[in-house]
Amino acid sequence: MSSLPKSNEFSSRLSVRTTLLAGLLIGVAVGVVAYLITVWTTNSSHFGEGLSSYTTESTDSTNLTKRFDRIFSDELSQSDFVGLTKSLSTLDQHDLMKLIKKSSTQPKNTRLYTVQEMLVEFLVHISPEEAIASLADFDEYRRLVLLRVVFAYWSKTDLEQALSAATELPQSEQLSVLRAIFAEQNNLYSEELLSISSKHSVESELEAWQRELEIYAVLDQEPAKAFDLLSDDEIDDTQQLDLYRQIVDQWYQLEGLNIISQIRNAGLSAGLRGELFDFVTARDRVAALNYLFGDSEQNAQLSLARNLIGYWVEDNAEEAFQAVQDLPNSQFRNSMMQRLVFDWAETDPDAVLERLMDIPRYYRSNVLSTAAAELAQNNPKDVLDRISSFRSFPGTNVDSATRTIIRNWSNEEPRQSLEWVQTNTKKGSTFRNELLSEVLGEYALEDPKQAMSIAVQEFISDDLYPSLDSSVIRSLLYADRLDTAKELLGQVRDENRLSQTIDVGVAFAKKNRIDDVIALSSSISKDSKSDYFYQVATLLTIYDRASEIMEVISKIPIAEVRSDVAKQLLSVGYGDSTFTTEQVETLRSYVSE
Repeated sequence: MSSLPKSNEFSSRLSVRTTLLAGLLIGVAVGVVAYLITVWTTNSSHFGEGLSSYTTESTDSTNLTKRFDRIFSDELSQSDFVGLTKSLSTLDQHDLMKLIKKSSTQPKNTRLYTVQEMLVEFLVHISPEEAIASLADFDEYRRLVLLRVVFAYWSKTDLEQALSAATELPQSEQLSVLRAIFAEQNNLYSEELLSISSKHSVESELEAWQRELEIYAVLDQEPAKAFDLLSDDEIDDTQQLDLYRQIVDQWYQLEGLNIISQIRNAGLSAGLRGELFDFVTARDRVAALNYLFGDSEQNAQLSLARNLIGYWVEDNAEEAFQAVQDLPNSQFRNSMMQRLVFDWAETDPDAVLERLMDIPRYYRSNVLSTAAAELAQNNPKDVLDRISSFRSFPGTNVDSATRTIIRNWSNEEPRQSLEWVQTNTKKGSTFRNELLSEVLGEYALEDPKQAMSIAVQEFISDDLYPSLDSSVIRSLLYADRLDTAKELLGQVRDENRLSQTIDVGVAFAKKNRIDDVIALSSSISKDSKSDYFYQVATLLTIYDRASEIMEVISKIPIAEVRSDVAKQLLSVGYGDSTFTTEQVETLRSYVSE
């Protein structure tokens, strides 16, 4: 982050702003506390007796709870604070900590927060460290508010100790507390503050505070300049989201939706850009959609409009749907409708299925699949029954939606999904074969022998792809269960066995199990052996496995087959692109004269 000017002139110019922000950070309640102590005490004679009895009672611990019980109730009046202030000033560290602890368990009321801050302030004057320790029982939000009170007052009496202690706090509290400290400083560019900040490695936090004050100085008159100042710094955007929103809100009041394009071009992170875009457009999304459409389709801002639809669907899909329907018939409208219906199908699939006939026919089938898949995550059987009623709807493809559900279901429950397919589809149908090809691969990991048996029994035709026995073998290979796949090759149909054996052989070679590659060839007819080894070799070239190819060929037990494979590899040009000169010479040596 670039250094900011440290002139006395700038420091003076921002002094009023600094004071204002300090009051905001410490909180309205802290101001009340300060007022009570400095003003009400001075003018105590103008109030009634209030809690004057506090000042005359002893301060022993035995009577402490009884005497101060009333200060946590709604009955405490403004005039009571005069006597309370005097009485609290007489308490020691132990008594104050005891009352603070008790206050953390009290139900909220209009006076409780003020009393808590008074107690904490008195304890800070005695021991800042114990004041911090006394906040252990408060919830996260209230603890942070009181921590700011502690450090704001502590920094007035011992800036370095306060800064040092602040750096020991958890990260979730540290930044807020540091800002409370900086807000109390009259001169953010004093040598003392800069030196202490550097010593305790909080220069970047100080610089961020300085930059924030500079931004506030120009915000009222030039929000665009304030936005540029903020977006050009090197501070993490996630720490500045509230400030970005404040600037953008004021900027919007001046320039309206025109600021959208400037936000897009500001070089912000994608997350922040999206957050601010939604912050602006959510005020009136119908107006924003029409603005992004522009005067004509040629000027439409498609990418931003799609983002608008995405956010809109999350909040009110029905409203977004109506707004898109009201757009002029155009490619812009079609693009918005596509984004809308698919996002809607994912976020509220029930609503989409209820409105399926209202969705343009062009998108209906894919939307049905998307919505059904979302719903099926919880109860696929019920959803499969439900979508069957949509077969009569024009533009729907229930079979496609069913395939999507079965594919996802089989990943989690292969046996149950298989049973559904076997029970609810016609044996010998192409649709049944398609569903079985989705299921059997997953079921093979659970019961490989049974999966292969079903694959063979359900065979229809070699013209259908993929073949069911191929689905089983492929799944086992993908799961690195090579030996299981090898055992099942004997059950594969004769017409498909060579191709499946080749796939298993390649998998063995990639694992450098060359002896298994050779052993597989024993189950292949003599006429097909050359084809087997050649196909294994060519497939291995895809994976740059030249050394494995050479080892396979060298171990082919039949010289004639070895010669034939080497000759084919050399003749189709693999020699120049795949093998080294030495390997090419070895291949040539295998070729018979």
